[in-house]
Amino acid sequence: MLVIAGVINGSANYDTSNTNSSSMLHITLKGIVMICIYCTVSGFASVYTEYVLKSRVHMSLNIQNATLYIFGIIINAALYVFQEAMVTGNFNLLRGFTFLTWLLVVTQGISGIFIGFVMKYASSILRLFIISSAMIVTTVFSVLVFDLVLKTSFIISSALIICALVLYHL
Repeated sequence: MLVIAGVINGSANYDTSNTNSSSMLHITLKGIVMICIYCTVSGFASVYTEYVLKSRVHMSLNIQNATLYIFGIIINAALYVFQEAMVTGNFNLLRGFTFLTWLLVVTQGISGIFIGFVMKYASSILRLFIISSAMIVTTVFSVLVFDLVLKTSFIISSALIICALVLYHL
């Protein structure tokens, strides 16, 4: 309930001070609806994935992850080869990769390993709380890096989500 209250409070537009619009956090109805859809689908997918992974206890989690993603590797590789080799005629696997791209790849890989540990040793509900916390951390980094201006409603929302996390772990 606190997470829901935090999301609803964060969507309110209380602070109407004049600031640069490029550094403001814009919240729209479409964005709120998309976040609700994302949270619903992610929650159901997470619970189902946890059920599938934990019902097959005779296989290690790493083997199950590799088995689940082998289809993703095959489909993505086939689409990439078709797009690069057939359409453009140029097959360069690392074209366009910069330092930031590699940083993103490494970060996503580490995130996947952490999620694997959470799925093995904890529950999918804890994973959803971790994702909620990641949204707060991302916003804090956006404030530091991009000079994003936060409204008081976001600060109240963050406090409610943190309170929900504390209550979950009691």
